[in-house]
Amino acid sequence: MLAGMPVPALAAQTLGGLVEMVVVLDRLIARLSGFRAEAIEQARVWSAATEHHTSTAPSSSERAEMARRTVVAELACAMRISERAAGNLVADSQALVNDLPSTLAALQTGSISSGTRT
Repeated sequence: MLAGMPVPALAAQTLGGLVEMVVVLDRLIARLSGFRAEAIEQARVWSAATEHHTSTAPSSSERAEMARRTVVAELACAMRISERAAGNLVADSQALVNDLPSTLAALQTGSISSGTRT
């Protein structure tokens, strides 16, 4: 079943068809990973901007850390993953969006795999 629908009958009749279905799904996962990275980075930036204006923390580095912890905790809870895993997603997303735009673009086109750990 794929999203509640059976795998197309023609693809299911051969191993090659099933492997091709896996490849198509892997490309889709890579594309979604790229778009997820952008959304996570936007959440981090939003959290940092909000924390900057509302925090009583004395230093900018403390405000930045509070903002990071907030977005990590929110993502961990919403995604039902550990805070460590969420923190890794935030760091990876920040790097992809800000430092590795070509890699992000390749992910979003499905040209490369997300390399997610299973």
